[in-house]
Amino acid sequence: MGIRSFRGGGSSTDITSDLSNVPDVGRILYAAVVVNFISNPVVDLEKAPLKDSTFSTYAESLRSGYDKVSNTELIGRMPRNSVIGRVISDRDGWGGKSEIFYPFFPHISFPVKPGEQIWVIYDTLSRGKSRKGFWLTRIASDNYVDDLNYTQKNRESLYLDAVTSTDSALANQEESFSFTEEEAFVFPSGGGLTISSNDMSGADAYGDIVAYSNTYADQFVGEPVPRFSKRVGDLVLQGSNNTSIVLGMDRVGEADTPPGTEETIGESMEGVTGFGTIDIVAGRGQDAATAAVDNSDLGAVTNTREWDEINKFPSVTDEESNPAEGDPDFENDLSRIYVSMQTNGDENFDLEFTNSTASVVDEAPYVIAKSTEVRLVARDGGSVRMVKEGDEQCEICLMSDGTISIEGGTIYLGEHSSDNTTEPVVLGELLATAFEDFADECTGVIPGILGNFGAPIVDPGLAAAISTLATDVRAALSTMVYTK
Repeated sequence: MGIRSFRGGGSSTDITSDLSNVPDVGRILYAAVVVNFISNPVVDLEKAPLKDSTFSTYAESLRSGYDKVSNTELIGRMPRNSVIGRVISDRDGWGGKSEIFYPFFPHISFPVKPGEQIWVIYDTLSRGKSRKGFWLTRIASDNYVDDLNYTQKNRESLYLDAVTSTDSALANQEESFSFTEEEAFVFPSGGGLTISSNDMSGADAYGDIVAYSNTYADQFVGEPVPRFSKRVGDLVLQGSNNTSIVLGMDRVGEADTPPGTEETIGESMEGVTGFGTIDIVAGRGQDAATAAVDNSDLGAVTNTREWDEINKFPSVTDEESNPAEGDPDFENDLSRIYVSMQTNGDENFDLEFTNSTASVVDEAPYVIAKSTEVRLVARDGGSVRMVKEGDEQCEICLMSDGTISIEGGTIYLGEHSSDNTTEPVVLGELLATAFEDFADECTGVIPGILGNFGAPIVDPGLAAAISTLATDVRAALSTMVYTK
């Protein structure tokens, strides 16, 4: 009778844990399960272990407690971004201990989380105690399984027959497996339907890893992250929480039209040059058009660890995959910096200007920043300067002394179009001087205006009012804003 194992199961007594006679297999890469991630050894090794209350620090538990590693000599020496991992290749997960693995790339560190499987490599093929291991990256999985946020690789075998045949072999087991949404998004312990096929010993080894990992508890955030489909020439960096940097080409909207052409993907790209683009994005897939599945939940499902993930197996929920998942969406993606050698930036971002004389610019180098809130900040003592070069140079300068300078051939404040009336800005100093000159003339003339009998015919208060007006205009001048 087959034993269901996709939720864990098994113990070390079922299969021998004596690996002393296992020969070297000549491997180069080994699969390992991440037990913990050491971001900063100074901090992380001093945390209290979540499982072993006998010790006060995680370092002590690594040395001789529940979390003990085989290469204890590296505990005090491991660099930042090291991994505590357990090799599962060649059934080592049933008897071997966890090990400390250094990062293979000192300057690049890829996302890995406790419970995910990674590739590790050793500096020698010998299984001697002196060999040192290095971790490279998470192992890529099948399309129905691979997730930028968190990947449980053992779902591959769970899904295998269901993906390739409607008459799933899973359904033919004595204990049949009904492929419901609740059962599909689980965290299997191994690659088959028997305990002996599990990666590691223990009733729920993967569950124990995430339950007793400080890193998982303190740093991991589970959420749905849309997948991005790169083009052949792209260099892409993606994080686990919906962030990406793409060094590629201008790529607009539906991603079915090469830049600068009306042709569709699959046809010739001959002559399409000069469209190199860097696209920095946080928050793809905010609309059904670019979500994993076209539904109100933006393609998300809730897994058995009770966080939402991308629905990578839409047939379970009677839906279909969205081929435009994760494609650029200039309207709805949350934050973007777009740097392009040539693009139709105004059109692509659907920009409209109240100044009708500011026409849309096509096929030009662009740098565009878009988000809900945008800040450009200079430190105290610095400045912010925006300059348009050329014969008609114009500038907006925020200077270190608090001065704001706006200069240009013509400056419009507010809406402006070629067919509406605009008013020039008054030069305050000239206006105030004109009033003062007028007041001086009036106050000098008014007392001499006499009637036929020698009495003044102008109210003496008029002179005082004119003088007051001149004083008020002078007082009304801004002490902050100047023009010329």
